[in-house]
Amino acid sequence: MVRSNSSPTQIQPVKDKIYLRNNIQTVTEMDEMSGEEVTFYEYDEIIIAGYSVDFVTAKFADIFANPDKYNVLRYNREKYEPKGLVYAQLQEKELSALEEVIDTLLIESLGGF
Repeated sequence: MVRSNSSPTQIQPVKDKIYLRNNIQTVTEMDEMSGEEVTFYEYDEIIIAGYSVDFVTAKFADIFANPDKYNVLRYNREKYEPKGLVYAQLQEKELSALEEVIDTLLIESLGGF
């Protein structure tokens, strides 16, 4: 789990990486020093590189379930052995080709409309 003082977004592109956050929870605790109530956020976080936002949106659940299948740089602040940008680009191409096939099949099943 990662902790943050600011409310995280589920998918956040930053330069050439994308931060994915899952299981976001708001936590409130008493600060022992000040005695005031403090609110922060806990969540699982994966930092991934080489993918488009569309790809990670489509594969979001699978990325968290199977991080070893993707070009993950970090998972909850632990370093991962990245698979590389070429690997990520090939995965994007495979998904794009699959989407084209599905689109063609849908159009053909609707009689060409």
